[in-house]
Amino acid sequence: MPALINSLAAWAKRPNPIPNLNKIKVKALLVAGAEDSLTRKDMQSQQQAWAGSELHMIENASHMSFVEQPDEFNNRVASFLASLSWT
Repeated sequence: MPALINSLAAWAKRPNPIPNLNKIKVKALLVAGAEDSLTRKDMQSQQQAWAGSELHMIENASHMSFVEQPDEFNNRVASFLASLSWT
């Protein structure tokens, strides 16, 4: 119980990253489950604020999309990595 309380308290006190995302100059892949009501809107806001990012919503998945749809998750990550210039 104390760990849960501390975790929730830390989540509530975390700073809002949105105002600083425009300072990041690298590409990023944001992945969220389409059915994840906890983070879906946050991820959409982050993608809009972060010019170098792309958001991929995984259908039929919630907060643990990498477990619920591992093939889709892995394919999306592999595709994103393949699209990067490694020079």
